[in-house]
Amino acid sequence: MRWPEGVKCPRCGSEQVNKRGMDDTQAYRQRYICQGCGRQVDDLTGSIFAARRQPLRVGIRALANFWGSGK
Repeated sequence: MRWPEGVKCPRCGSEQVNKRGMDDTQAYRQRYICQGCGRQVDDLTGSIFAARRQPLRVGIRALANFWGSGK
């Protein structure tokens, strides 16, 4: 789980974060807005998948294929 102790802003570390709907292009990505600094973040902000346009499942499948190819 990304935030096991609750959602925190990656910029300022504030725990005062509110849900702000779902992503327009990838409906499984929950959006949040930080009440401390005003930054909008989602479930993938700060991860290796944050800037990808493909769905998360495509990236995970690619990593699984990469790791499994050394057998």
